[in-house]
Amino acid sequence: MQRFAQTMALMNPVLGLWILLAMVSFVHSSGALAGPPGFGMGPPPLVEVEVVKSRDISPVEEYVGHVEAIEKVDIRARVEGFIEHVRFKEGDVVRKGQTLYVLEQAPYRARVALAEAEVAQARAAVERAERHLKRLRSARPESIRATDMDNALADESSARANLQGAFARLKLAKIDLGYTIIKAPISGRIGKTAYTEGNLVNLSSGPLATIIKMDPIRVVFSVSETRLSGLVSFFQRTKAERSSKMIRPRLRLGNGVYYDEMGTLEFIDNKVDSLTGTIAVRAVFPNGQGLLVPGQYVRVILPRQVPRNLPLVSQRAVQEDQKGRYVLVVNKENKVTVRRIKTGPIVGVKWAVEEGLRPGEKVIVEGVHKVRPGQSVKITIAPEDQGARQ
Repeated sequence: MQRFAQTMALMNPVLGLWILLAMVSFVHSSGALAGPPGFGMGPPPLVEVEVVKSRDISPVEEYVGHVEAIEKVDIRARVEGFIEHVRFKEGDVVRKGQTLYVLEQAPYRARVALAEAEVAQARAAVERAERHLKRLRSARPESIRATDMDNALADESSARANLQGAFARLKLAKIDLGYTIIKAPISGRIGKTAYTEGNLVNLSSGPLATIIKMDPIRVVFSVSETRLSGLVSFFQRTKAERSSKMIRPRLRLGNGVYYDEMGTLEFIDNKVDSLTGTIAVRAVFPNGQGLLVPGQYVRVILPRQVPRNLPLVSQRAVQEDQKGRYVLVVNKENKVTVRRIKTGPIVGVKWAVEEGLRPGEKVIVEGVHKVRPGQSVKITIAPEDQGARQ
């Protein structure tokens, strides 16, 4: 037919043109130019959605924090002696009262024995003086001189005083003997030992080791003077309320990972550093796993106001045009609708939404460009959201 039309066009151009138009009309009406079967009427496109959830959100500020121990004790020798035993491993967690070092005890045991002998000697002197005084008192008054009675009374008092001194020296000797066993004054993690077995130590030897209480632990950071008034009023207000709205700082570690435990703001200093224009603030954090170590630097994340419960939506679901930000919501009829939103702070990989979304709504996160408003879709829940439901 095409050759016939071409031949007729050569013979009669006007007639050939009419024949070509007729052929095009026939082909179009017969569906020769139509798309594949079902074009424009296929099944609803598959999109991935997440179910909107809410969470307490507050605008935050970040500060550089320095981890410090709440309790730190240097272990020192209180008597002189050679170290006979070291009863701990460096880096161990020790208990209060646990033996750490044992110094040589022989000289101090000898001093205790000597002091005990002095006590026995002084006690015998007291008994002798008491017997002599008793004999004088039982004798006839005219048979003794006044000076003899005075001397007997003085001897008895002196003997008693000597006995008290002997008891005191015995007590000191026992204390020194006790100091040869050096125990942990607090529970915590002990560091390396500065002296090993066989070394002579005394009061001037310096710290033998250091114990740091690891749980809980303190983080110190500085707040600018311009932020101070708001922080103080917020701290006092929430502290007075004694509720869940109290300031709960968080930490981000050096590797960017958020610390699992929330802290408690415990102290705001009473003076501003004139050189830096900042004020020191302290927070306390649980540290049962020992992830926070004194000397470590962290990022302190502090809320600026009382938290609000806001919906969260993945950043990848949020689109933007000249009118602002919006998301595509799938309604109960599985149809796509455009929802204008007002976003708040970023929380991880999500936006907090201040206006435009409610918890429980389904927002498209994958397949946004495959759909248009009013179109029916088939949905699948995003893997992250499925994990949250389990």
